[in-house]
Amino acid sequence: MALENVASPQRFVFHLSADQEVPPGDSSARGGCYAQFNAGARELAIICSHNVSSPAIAHIHYGAPGAIGDVAFDLGNPLSPIVATWTGMTPSDVTALLAGNLYVNIHASGRPEGEIRGQILPRTVDHFPFFATAAQEVPPTDSDEVGECFADLADNASSVLVRCMHGVESPSSTHLHSAPPGVDGPTVFDFPNTTTFENHVPLTPRLVADFAAGFLYVNIHSLPDYEQGEIRGQLIEGTAPAHLQHVPTASEWAMILMMLSLVATAWWRMR
Repeated sequence: MALENVASPQRFVFHLSADQEVPPGDSSARGGCYAQFNAGARELAIICSHNVSSPAIAHIHYGAPGAIGDVAFDLGNPLSPIVATWTGMTPSDVTALLAGNLYVNIHASGRPEGEIRGQILPRTVDHFPFFATAAQEVPPTDSDEVGECFADLADNASSVLVRCMHGVESPSSTHLHSAPPGVDGPTVFDFPNTTTFENHVPLTPRLVADFAAGFLYVNIHSLPDYEQGEIRGQLIEGTAPAHLQHVPTASEWAMILMMLSLVATAWWRMR
């Protein structure tokens, strides 16, 4: 079964990480998968992106979260991207899939039990804020500008909404790229060169897997000093950097200004 060729597939978008291993691991590797289940044919088509440095094997296993189970299906070549179709699924295989009792495990040299693992669930990565900073550039830049952004995967996983507000005054180019943190990757979408923008970015199955893995990033360039990028924001759910715990949104700025105005008015009346 080819991805996107089923009229009404059941979709699964999920991430792979070391903390899902049993016991949890300490690897910094990341991964993500996009899968479509064809109920009529009892087939699961899957594509996974990851940055495990020396993958040895990759399997789908039986098992609930926190449990270890037998191999259900060999995913074949473990190099990223992993592309496979599980045909001939039994009724018990389908039951396990729909109950969330199957997981992908990528094993590596020196980590025979698995380096990163991900439970096959309908959606473990969906919508979240993320931040663009100079520290995320490769190499980091000395810019003081920051950006506050938001990502939201469409219900049918065909696109992702990306919304950003940033302080780069005259961006020369603004792109969405595909690569893990700390690595430069190719451009997959062009954004307008404005300090605020909002676009629905179309996604291929591979890019959905990249999204789930945290391998997409916004890069905002400016000339002449930051031709390779001034600030960058990886589409990863999490807290802001320590020096950027919160960047006020436009509505919050309006609230702050209103409060300051009220304080100033009260002070004036008390004179």
